[in-house]
Amino acid sequence: MDLCNPEEQHSSKTMVKLSPPRKVNVTLLAQSRKMVYDVYCFMKKDAAKQNCIMTKNQIMARTSEATQISVSTIRRILQEAKTSDIFKTPGTVRKRTKPITDLAQSDKEIVKQC
Repeated sequence: MDLCNPEEQHSSKTMVKLSPPRKVNVTLLAQSRKMVYDVYCFMKKDAAKQNCIMTKNQIMARTSEATQISVSTIRRILQEAKTSDIFKTPGTVRKRTKPITDLAQSDKEIVKQC
């Protein structure tokens, strides 16, 4: 089936399955961030090759359509690429309870017994 040929599209009754929309609040891993950045760079080079004048926002919108990731996320990934050479998976910051270090010897024995 040729998707570019309209006669063939109307004659066959095959359905083209579209990918489902991305889930909200899903953390992109470093590999995915790199892929999004590579797609953005490709779109930017492609626009330059075709002598097409596209703004940064238009390129980000085109990248957003291609990767199904929001423009704001793409903007954050581009900002990360400017500041760092390596993409990192954002980790969760967990508060850690401070260990009790300044106890008297008798108190330490009581804590050990509990």
